[in-house]
Amino acid sequence: MTPFTPKAQATRDRILASASELFHVNGYTATGLDKIIVEAKVTKGNFYYHFKSKEELVLATLDLQFEEFSTGIESAFSTSSTASEKLFGLLGQLLAIEQEHFNQGKIRGCFFGNLSLEMSTLSEPVQKKIKRIFSEFQTILRSLLEQAIEAEEIAKDIDAETFSAFILSAVEGSLLLDKTNQEPGQLAATIDFLKTYLNPPRITR
Repeated sequence: MTPFTPKAQATRDRILASASELFHVNGYTATGLDKIIVEAKVTKGNFYYHFKSKEELVLATLDLQFEEFSTGIESAFSTSSTASEKLFGLLGQLLAIEQEHFNQGKIRGCFFGNLSLEMSTLSEPVQKKIKRIFSEFQTILRSLLEQAIEAEEIAKDIDAETFSAFILSAVEGSLLLDKTNQEPGQLAATIDFLKTYLNPPRITR
């Protein structure tokens, strides 16, 4: 693929940023292309130069959001020394994002979870991409749990595969409940439960 000129790249970035914001706040179906074009301050010609369809656009926003999420994870890890600190630093980052959105006036929930609920039965490419994103997130969680078990930071009888799936499910469910209630609280309670359960290690016989 031929690299974009700086001007074209700036246009593409504006479209992705505007679409990501609108999809997160309003959802995919309720966000029309005309609204995205207006928010991004581009012409229809500019838009269709970069994206052939709305589905292609939402797939690109998923890539962008996961890239930004991964960058945030790396930042959180850089200030942590142990695997358990990295795990709860990651979860703390999710809590901070939720609180930021609440302070701005609306709890949005998980970008990936929202689109999964709305589109997993409507678009196979979107369903597959979100499935891959959740799988990669669970892999990160499993790796941190395995490292924490190896370092004896948490109990050795924890099954990293099973518990990583539980953490992912608990976090996504908490984000959904907080969005439904438009009140933070469940995600924080879930993280507190995980801290209590995992630290200090439970006695095994």
